[in-house]
Amino acid sequence: MTTACERDWIEIQSHLKRKGITQRQIGRRANVNIALVSRTIRGKRNNKKVLKALQQAGVPEILLKVKK
Repeated sequence: MTTACERDWIEIQSHLKRKGITQRQIGRRANVNIALVSRTIRGKRNNKKVLKALQQAGVPEILLKVKK
């Protein structure tokens, strides 16, 4: 796990909503609970499984602040 960071979680949520994707669906894709999805979206955690599921859902890397 990498260190937490600031994220524009409102923009991430808006992006998911436009695509019709819920945090619960991201959790299922990543095989984690919804609380971890929420903490990752808000930048309090950097769970690799959640970040990968968000990227696969089409959330731009710039919003996730993922370093390669």
